[in-house]
Amino acid sequence: MRKVIGIFEMIVGAAVIADLRWSKREYHRTISGNSKLILLMLVSVLAGFAKGFFGAGWGPIGIGLFLVAKLDPSIVVGSSLTSRVVLDIVGGATYLSVNMVDYDATAALAMSGCIGAALAIRLKDRIPRDTISLIIAITIICLGALFSLGM
Repeated sequence: MRKVIGIFEMIVGAAVIADLRWSKREYHRTISGNSKLILLMLVSVLAGFAKGFFGAGWGPIGIGLFLVAKLDPSIVVGSSLTSRVVLDIVGGATYLSVNMVDYDATAALAMSGCIGAALAIRLKDRIPRDTISLIIAITIICLGALFSLGM
């Protein structure tokens, strides 16, 4: 399953780069059409499984698919982070309920992650949308490669 998710992430990242390269990109602030929304929801089920099982995967899959749907990169990341709050609460509560949490590691990850996220959000507002989409796509490809290699 890890390899499949990693390969899927690399394909999504390549699709975003190809779309940036060969099409006139118009960014939207909302999802248009029920078919895109249903597709995103179906893939979210797989991505949610990956998130719960491996602790990773939802972000690159969800963000990549939103970018393929030509949403504004700022809306993409904001929507992904907001929906992941619910995913993370459910996943974290489930892991807590079966006593599978290291509290010291949790505190260290939370503090350092908050600092990195706040800095990235401030920086992102100063970069053109096409550049952000390209950076995200390359990152998704790299994460997919690492994920499929078991790293």
